[in-house]
Amino acid sequence: MTDLFAEFTDALPVPDVDWYPDWLSPERAARALTQLIDEVEWRQDMMGTPAGRVPLPRLTAWQGEPDAVYVYSGIRNVPQAWTPSVAELKSAAESTCDARFNSVLINRYRSGTDSMGWHADREPELGTQPVIASVSLGVARTFDLRHNKTGVVQSFSLKGGSLLVMKGNTQADWRHRVPKEPRVAGERINLTFRWVTPARALADATCVGRPQRQPSHRTRKRIKKRQPPHRARQRAPATPKPHPAFQPTTATARYTKIDIADANHMIGRLTPYTLRYITIHAP
Repeated sequence: MTDLFAEFTDALPVPDVDWYPDWLSPERAARALTQLIDEVEWRQDMMGTPAGRVPLPRLTAWQGEPDAVYVYSGIRNVPQAWTPSVAELKSAAESTCDARFNSVLINRYRSGTDSMGWHADREPELGTQPVIASVSLGVARTFDLRHNKTGVVQSFSLKGGSLLVMKGNTQADWRHRVPKEPRVAGERINLTFRWVTPARALADATCVGRPQRQPSHRTRKRIKKRQPPHRARQRAPATPKPHPAFQPTTATARYTKIDIADANHMIGRLTPYTLRYITIHAP
C-alpha cells in the first residue's frame, strides 16, 4: 500500500483513502479487462440536464445481490447477477479491505472523452461512512478528489490493476471525478464495490425511535375542510311533565279531580299524558 499524500504538509486536508498501485499483476489485469468487456451486460443510461435528457458519457452496469437496489442521479439500478470475473474480483477486494460488498457499479470509459463529473457517494443506503473499493483496469486515467470546505484538490493517476479504497469521512468531506482527457486512447473499466443496505431494512432502521411527526397548522385546516359539516346530536324528545295540579292527590290515587274552571284555564296545556290522570267534574 502506498501513501498518496505523504509529500503534503499536515496543514492540508487529506482524504481517508488507501491505494494499492500493483494490486493485480499486469497479465491478470489485462485478462480481466477482456473478460469484462465480453461478459458484462452494458447499458447506456440517460441523465437530466438543463437542456433535457442526454446520454451518460460512459457505459454502465450494476451487479449484486437481488435486494441491492441502488438509486443515484435519478437512475434506479436493479442488480444483474454476478458474472464470474466480477465475482472473482469482489472476493479479492473483500479480502484486501476486510469488508463485505453486496454490489458493484461498473463504469466503462470507451476513450478519453468519456468521463464522470464531480459527485460524492452519499446516498442513505450506503451508510454514513461507506467503504468503497475502486478497481481500475485498462489505460490509466486521472482521478481527482476535491475537499468541500477548502477546495483543495488531490489528483493522481490510477493505472490498470490498481485498487483505491475510499473510507471514513471521504464521501462526506470530499467530492471526486474522472475528468475528460481527449488525448487518452484506449478503454478503461472501473469497478466500485460497495455495500448497499436493502430498502426495507433501511426504512425500518430509519423509523425506529423516531417520534411521529405531527401535521402542521395548515395541514390540519386542510383536513378539517375535507370533513363533512358537524351535525348536532339528535336528542330524543323529553317526556312532558304534567302540571302540579294534575298530580295524584295521594300515593294510591290514580286520577285527580279538577274543577271545570281550572280545566278551561289550562285546556291549552293539557296533553294526552295528563289526560290519562285527570277527571273533570262540574260544580
